[in-house]
Amino acid sequence: TKEKLFDTVFENKAIEFLTIFKKSVDKDLPFIKKVKEFVETHFDFIEKMPKVPLFLMREVIANKEKRDFILSKILPLGISAFDKLENLIKTEAEKGHIRQVKALDLMLNIASLNVMTFVLAQVYYGFDNQTDKNLQDFLAQRKLNNVELILRSLQI
Repeated sequence: TKEKLFDTVFENKAIEFLTIFKKSVDKDLPFIKKVKEFVETHFDFIEKMPKVPLFLMREVIANKEKRDFILSKILPLGISAFDKLENLIKTEAEKGHIRQVKALDLMLNIASLNVMTFVLAQVYYGFDNQTDKNLQDFLAQRKLNNVELILRSLQI
């Protein structure tokens, strides 16, 4: 059915995203470099399928079963990486390298900036011509801005 297909595709993409997230958290890099790389990788992940975020937002808002599916099947897959991120943040904050922030807040900030870039670009530019120079310039600049905003939000 259409619902099963959605669940399968969504679960596969969610697992792909969570794998990226876990690899970013596990990399042997300084914390700030991990964050920078994750923001960029998350942006690139969305850029491969720019219409999906708006579609998912509509589906999840309109369909309680889809929300329940995400909460019961998808979110638990990322708990260990999320807990590790929370511990990394705590350690870095205790060392005075960054300000204390909740991992959830950091992830929401990253997702908000990156996802809304593509939602708004879809409204303004459309995605009929992804080779449009103005669109490509806009996305390249937003990627840099999003990284900078996230890194500045962690500064003391």
